[in-house]
Amino acid sequence: MHLMTVNFRPISELMLESLIGMTGVYVIWEATENRPTYIGEGNLLKCFGNHFSADSDLLGLPVEGYVALIGSSQDARSSRQGKALKRLLLEVASDIDRAPKVRAKSEREDVLELVRAEGDLRISMCGYDPLTAPGEALPLVPTREITAWMFKGADDYWMEHSRTIPAALYRLPKKRRIESLARG
Repeated sequence: MHLMTVNFRPISELMLESLIGMTGVYVIWEATENRPTYIGEGNLLKCFGNHFSADSDLLGLPVEGYVALIGSSQDARSSRQGKALKRLLLEVASDIDRAPKVRAKSEREDVLELVRAEGDLRISMCGYDPLTAPGEALPLVPTREITAWMFKGADDYWMEHSRTIPAALYRLPKKRRIESLARG
């Protein structure tokens, strides 16, 4: 079994030097949205530079979100773990109606590769819930678990996750919540 523990922290709490040469998974929220804008992974400084360059129309400012550091950008294992975590986080987001506004490329093979090589994959997420709007940030207590596995001879994986907070209770930014209550 392959065990991973990831700590999602608000982008605003990270220091630039902690991102240098690091691979990670990030969930970006635009201030006015009630769902994540983008879930990505990779060399963090390179990714953020690409997303916020003058040539990119992917993200607008101001932006908030969460980052989980995985390991060195030079380490192939960290890259594989980051890609698998991104894929599984996208599946969880879809399950709880928090699929990002912009769909990132994500392959099932990223998870299958780890599961085939190491058996079951268990990810324990701590810190903050990356699928809750940063203005309504909730610490993950207890931690949230994502598990992926495959049966012998199968060609696909199965996944389950702990839903410590039902989708209907995920907190939306206050402005959106008030507007939707006024309409309903």
